[in-house]
Amino acid sequence: MVVAVGKKTTLLRRYPYADVIDLGKLLVMPGLVNTHAHLELSHLNGKLGEHTGFFEWITALIEARRLTGDTGLSKAAHGAINQAVRAGTTCVGDISSTEKAVPALRKSGIRAVVYLEVIGLDPATSQASIGRLKERLTGLDGLPDRLTAGISPHSPYSVSSSLYDMLRDYISGTSLSLAIHLSESIDEQEHIKGNKSGMDRYMAYTGWDMHAPNRAGSPLEFLKKMGVHEGLLAVHAVHVTKRDMDLLANSGASVAHCPRSNHMLGVGRAPVTELMERGVNVALGTDSLTSNMDMDMWEEMRFAYLVNGLKAEQVIRMATINGARALHLDSVTGSLEPGKEADLIAVRTGSVTADNPCPQLLYGTRMGDVMLSMVQGKTIYKSEELKGGHGL
Repeated sequence: MVVAVGKKTTLLRRYPYADVIDLGKLLVMPGLVNTHAHLELSHLNGKLGEHTGFFEWITALIEARRLTGDTGLSKAAHGAINQAVRAGTTCVGDISSTEKAVPALRKSGIRAVVYLEVIGLDPATSQASIGRLKERLTGLDGLPDRLTAGISPHSPYSVSSSLYDMLRDYISGTSLSLAIHLSESIDEQEHIKGNKSGMDRYMAYTGWDMHAPNRAGSPLEFLKKMGVHEGLLAVHAVHVTKRDMDLLANSGASVAHCPRSNHMLGVGRAPVTELMERGVNVALGTDSLTSNMDMDMWEEMRFAYLVNGLKAEQVIRMATINGARALHLDSVTGSLEPGKEADLIAVRTGSVTADNPCPQLLYGTRMGDVMLSMVQGKTIYKSEELKGGHGL
């Protein structure tokens, strides 16, 4: 728990018997928050090849999962988490369809929201899907309090309205939060409106064209109709309309911006600055290692900085307190202030001379510059350079 923040001399006067860890000239800051990942896909990193569009990629992903199954999944999930932690990530929002990555999350010491993914466009299977979801949630009982559960109905086009109705009723009165892939491609936008689009072949490929499609003026308007838009974590939100942006702002929703994944899949660039101007909380996520090269949030921040014309401080907030707010964890993490848990990192920056260290921090920090990561005041990563000293 963070008790106080301030100058060393002031704090030692107030707490003369406190143990002191002297980190020298390292910069101490909140740990990074990755709001959107798919850790259980990490074993497919680099195995899907190059594709010309979103639906070619997602079809290749389905085929790769079918062929490989869970081979190498656990080891790769451990590796992805270790990479994230070494780069300073102390909290992650993970979309899970099998919970195979949960043991790795437990072992790592990282904080996480495990969003249990739900898919199903056949109304006849809705009740069974809810039953399986309840069993999966029961399977997460007994996890440490740094690991919490959420639910992720996959998208507006892949979950039936009857299943959305049941999910809404089920989570009513609970603390379970929702994360939903939203308006990732222009084809999704056109499909929901009832227009022909590149999604038509995908729906035929999955067999979902046999069921009544969800329809509305936009994917977000469909979610509003289902009553699941309040406080939502909208993942991607690349093709949201101006009306959608206002609805996101007014409903207390957040956006998980995944700029490198969006670029790699060729889906377009999210209107990040306009979302922010309208009061939407925008955070950052790496997405999975099937549509990104690594779990390094510093690289994600730099890419977001370059393509969106943002200020360095805005981007660092996106990767810290905005991320915590998006995961509904801002009461415990995302900033260093009294009353919050000590999720922090220590970063080698050289001599910071500017009043605002954010540009220097963003421009220059690499994974190897993270010297220490803590969650709930417990060390989950320590560089070799810190071993054997510094009071650790």
